[in-house]
Amino acid sequence: MQTLRRALRYMAAHWALQLAALAFALIVTASGFVWPFFTKYLIDKVMWPQHGTADQRLHWLNLLTLVALATSVLGSLAAIGRSWLFALAGERAAADMRRDLFDHVHRLPMAALDRRRTGGVMSVVQSDVDALQGLYSSTLVDILTNLLTATAAAAIMVVQSPKLAAIGLPVPVLFAVALSRFGPALRTAGRQTRDETERVQNVLQESVSGAREVRVFGRAGDEGARFMASVVRLIGARVRMAALGAANGSVTGIIATVGMMLTMVVGARMAIRGEITAGNVVMTLNVLGMLFGPASSFVNLFSQVAAAIGAADRVFEFLDAPSEPQPDRPRLAPPCASGVEFRDVGFQYDPDEPDVLHDVSLTVTAGEVAALVGPSGSGKTTLVSLLPRLYDVTAGSLLIDGVDIRDVPPRALRDLIAVVPQEPFLFATTVRANIAFGRSGATGEEVEAAARAANAHDFITAMPQGYETEV
Repeated sequence: MQTLRRALRYMAAHWALQLAALAFALIVTASGFVWPFFTKYLIDKVMWPQHGTADQRLHWLNLLTLVALATSVLGSLAAIGRSWLFALAGERAAADMRRDLFDHVHRLPMAALDRRRTGGVMSVVQSDVDALQGLYSSTLVDILTNLLTATAAAAIMVVQSPKLAAIGLPVPVLFAVALSRFGPALRTAGRQTRDETERVQNVLQESVSGAREVRVFGRAGDEGARFMASVVRLIGARVRMAALGAANGSVTGIIATVGMMLTMVVGARMAIRGEITAGNVVMTLNVLGMLFGPASSFVNLFSQVAAAIGAADRVFEFLDAPSEPQPDRPRLAPPCASGVEFRDVGFQYDPDEPDVLHDVSLTVTAGEVAALVGPSGSGKTTLVSLLPRLYDVTAGSLLIDGVDIRDVPPRALRDLIAVVPQEPFLFATTVRANIAFGRSGATGEEVEAAARAANAHDFITAMPQGYETEV
């Protein structure tokens, strides 16, 4: 329940939309009860000859028809407004959650991102939030409407016939018992389904990203087998989820059918003895049907909520992952007037793995050009990655002008550093935006000057849209 409450907090910011949607939901619920009352008065006031002349009965028929049509139109319009408002609130809540996840991705330490595959991060931001979006925009609507309907139906049954209500109202309790028996299993199955979906996305993402290597080394068959193995596990998880939902639906369906039949038989006997009118019996059965309907739908709703909670567990597990450390007493970024010093630096990616760097000491003075030379895997890239704090040293210290870089806010530190990666990464935007990526707010002249310095201006201007070409 704590996870569900935390997920619902994202809806709290959009309370005005929810309040308006609730007003429409009340109208929808009220309009749904017109039909039971219509059938009651149709039988007792129109079809029963003892209740007035033919003209009086015809007058009742016309009045009932007019009221039924008007409330039907009003209920339909209110249903549209309710669904639209809840959908809007749900979309905005999901957008808020995606914003928090996206921001958190770029606050995580690089070591944490290394442990999380790209497909796994995408699965949380997209698939898991989609599951919660369904909870916000549709599942909550169904839960609210069905609760209102069930409450009103129960009240009407008690007023109409306490005896019939005593027979019909215990049925929701049996529904709750059945749901409580299946609930934990459904939640576990929902979480397993989300996990297996992530594994499928991971395999697919890796295979597509490494398509060149897959072809060069002739591993398409092996990759296909690995992909299908993950798909088979996903199928198993989904089948288990479906089987549990079907079993739950069957049990509650039997309960609803027996309850309806018993109420009908008792009501018919009461009408034969003159204890209740035929219209009241039919109305009670219709209202009882409205009570069982929401109860039956709760079976599917419960499955959806269980799946959404499983998705929420993964979302909040991601959001609760520690961000990259910030200094307790931040210092201003040094001007790098004297230089950079690696003092007895050690580093390991994982505490259980051997050191990648051990007792490295190195000083580069201001204005000096230094090159790190060594075989592949000797730690050159790792050493350089420590400077902008993509990773933190696990031993020793890294100083700029004698200031430990861990005492400088990461953003201020990185503003000091220009990086030319070994393998350039291009974002799916314009050439201009890619060149300006390292300096927010760079002018067009600065972008062009950088392109000229890189000997790229001529081939860029030869592109169809020049610097505005999408890459």
